[in-house]
Amino acid sequence: MNPANAHVRTLAACLALSQLAGCSTPSAPTPDDDVFDARLFRDPPRALRPHVRWWWPGGAVDDATIAAQVARLADAGYGGIELQTLAFGLSPADLAADARVRTVGDAAYVEHVRAFLAAARAHGLATSLTLGSGWSSGGDLSRAERPLELVFDEVVVSGPAAVDLAVPTPVAPNWSRPSSLLFPIVSGFVGPFELESVTVAEVLDAGADPQVLGPAADVTGAVASGRLVTAVGSGTHRITFAFRHRVDHLVAGDAYPEVPSPAHIVDHLSDASVRAWLARGPGGWLSALEATDASAPDEVFVDSFELVGDLPYADDFAAAFEAHAGRPLAPLLPFVARRDGESKYQEILTGASDPRAVSADALGTRAREDYEDVRGDLFLERFVDTVATDARGRGVGLRLQAHGGYAHVLDAYAHADVPESEGLYAQGSPDFLELAASAAHVAGRPIASSESFVAVSPLGPTLSDEETLMLAGRATTAGIQRLVVHGVAYPYAREDGSAWYPFRPDPSAGVITAGPFDITSDLRPFEPGFETLPALNATLARLAYATTRGVDVADVAWLLAEREIPDEGLIRFDTLPPRQGESDESAALRAQGYLYDRISPSMLAGSTAAAGRLSVGAASYRALVITELHAADPSWLAAMRSALDGGVPVVVLGGLPTRARGLRDLGARDAAVA
Repeated sequence: MNPANAHVRTLAACLALSQLAGCSTPSAPTPDDDVFDARLFRDPPRALRPHVRWWWPGGAVDDATIAAQVARLADAGYGGIELQTLAFGLSPADLAADARVRTVGDAAYVEHVRAFLAAARAHGLATSLTLGSGWSSGGDLSRAERPLELVFDEVVVSGPAAVDLAVPTPVAPNWSRPSSLLFPIVSGFVGPFELESVTVAEVLDAGADPQVLGPAADVTGAVASGRLVTAVGSGTHRITFAFRHRVDHLVAGDAYPEVPSPAHIVDHLSDASVRAWLARGPGGWLSALEATDASAPDEVFVDSFELVGDLPYADDFAAAFEAHAGRPLAPLLPFVARRDGESKYQEILTGASDPRAVSADALGTRAREDYEDVRGDLFLERFVDTVATDARGRGVGLRLQAHGGYAHVLDAYAHADVPESEGLYAQGSPDFLELAASAAHVAGRPIASSESFVAVSPLGPTLSDEETLMLAGRATTAGIQRLVVHGVAYPYAREDGSAWYPFRPDPSAGVITAGPFDITSDLRPFEPGFETLPALNATLARLAYATTRGVDVADVAWLLAEREIPDEGLIRFDTLPPRQGESDESAALRAQGYLYDRISPSMLAGSTAAAGRLSVGAASYRALVITELHAADPSWLAAMRSALDGGVPVVVLGGLPTRARGLRDLGARDAAVA
């Protein structure tokens, strides 16, 4: 590669040139990744044009309209279409009047998908198919295939005393009520409840919030015939009952048939559940498409994870935890579980809740670290890799929004063929947008994408041209090459004659809603107000052409020690600012002219260094930045030492770690960290 062609994400000149270059039809020459061709910059090939998310009202579509609309989207300058089915924005009257809506997955629906794929191929458009309807991933699942959680009940007793009490029946967890305020995501809280463990711990500080407990003893063996019979010493003691329970987590806005029950989220920590969901649901659709004419989308797509539960669990979690941490999980559960559970919808408003209790030492915190490690490994292996393997076995790529899941977001992105960010999560901040592109660079993926031009807004469902270009620039400077435009609605008339748009609030009773405000932007190609779409898409295509020549070059590898950047809501009450939500560290690096990628701890641990370069997977860097690292695995610090020995500057902000993460061999590993 000619070093002069290295892509360093310099955007200002690209934006200016792309808007001056004019617009014409895509040209035939094939791009050479190592050469910048002014002709191709003027007329980039279709493959580099932005993609668009196309919403269908379930199966309420017809093949003639599909063909006509695909042609319109092609004429508007899009390079690919993602098909996503929803029932958002429809009322009970709409659903009663058109039984076709709730037919996603049946034979007629698959035929409509085949018509879509054929029409897209005829226009040279790339295609992707969302795995499922609504979000997150789910369908018609048996109770055993739904997410498993632990729920808790507690009894306080004073000692010394003999204890003889009935095992309680748990009540609905704290997260379940506020999580359903925007739209229903849980259908109820009913049994069965299977007792997992019972622990007893002395309350060392009842006035603290959370309370401080001493070491917990596992007394599960003292339960017989529904009663706990044991004894406690002097002082106040908390008895914690943990129960296995299946979460009645409903798929939001789905258009599946409601027979025999509403659609539920799949258990993302169970390989058997994920395989069953794939076989009966989206995998079955793909098999039906392949069975006749080998038609298949170019990619399948998994949207971001909006998961809920009190303490997400798996049938073999306790065994996996003990193998990882070297200690049994049951006595640690009071410190691992959170008081208000783990609901995406509640955490976006209030942040992660406190633990149910804390230990007098760091054992509780360490146990939580091990719990998250095990959960992340199971999620990556049993959901992400299972879906990716199924797709690749069909010759189909996986495009994945990994945020909101249980694995480290960078590691999960790196397991996808196309890592995808989005403009709505974490305020669409530059820090967050960098993550998908960073994972693509480390994994050697040529494309990172982003769900773009989306904001929650009471100002209406359309962004201004200035906001659109600003958001395009923000994504491009973060290393995103493909923008997936959110979105275009299938032209469908509701029962009252209004045009259907799934993300517009409707005060009518019973309308399936995604929230109280519009979620922009409602694009309707070739209708009044959208005449500039072809020119805009040509501009975006030129950006993609410019930023896919050569290779991406970043100066700095910046460790993301936490599993992800927390989500944070953004409501657009005014025009969107250019660097919404950017951290001080990111802004400082950019101000000094440094470009950065984020790397995960596992990426750091696998790095090598020599001659002043840090090699992380397929990427390399001139410096390593560490921020807010309070605890670390010794392998991370060994990699930092190796970087220094290889002549790579290591910049640490916020202090060095004082202990190892997790419980296994903690004395020796703490000493290694020190």
